[in-house]
Amino acid sequence: MNIKRLLLIVIVFITAVSLPDITLGKDVVEGIPLSQVPRIVTGAAKKAITGIRLLDGKIIKKDDGQILYLLEGAVGQKVYEVMVDLEGNVSEGGFEKEIKRDVPLATIPGDMILEIREKVKGFKLLKAKIVEGKDGGIIYELEGAADQNLYIVRYKEDGSFLGAKIINKSSEITEIKERED
Repeated sequence: MNIKRLLLIVIVFITAVSLPDITLGKDVVEGIPLSQVPRIVTGAAKKAITGIRLLDGKIIKKDDGQILYLLEGAVGQKVYEVMVDLEGNVSEGGFEKEIKRDVPLATIPGDMILEIREKVKGFKLLKAKIVEGKDGGIIYELEGAADQNLYIVRYKEDGSFLGAKIINKSSEITEIKERED
């Protein structure tokens, strides 16, 4: 594969993942819950990238009628993308991505949310993203509200609590608990 084609594919993938619903030419790209991605597609992605834990999905409806799935997932400390068709054929895959992006709330492990609600009564999860930690690992940054305060709570991928901050209306940051990650 020549460099220009590879660069073009990477740019298209980044664009497709960065925007919620877009049109590429006559192709339509939409976000899709992983629960709605066919098992043959998720199975092919897991086979193509050993150990991948899927985080996010997009469906690409091409103007010629072909349907593709662009899946994003993590293996250890790295995030990858893989494109799979309805028959489970991997057309492109294994592109490593920079870790720092919003993720669907449904992908956040339930035990993390339960632990936050034990620590912060009435916590409502509003936004979630993954970022790269100092050690290169995945960190979940969860934003939520409780008692008229906005909270930012951080967890390692293994579920270890890293800390929480309250961001007051005055935009002052008050630390509740913070550990170096």
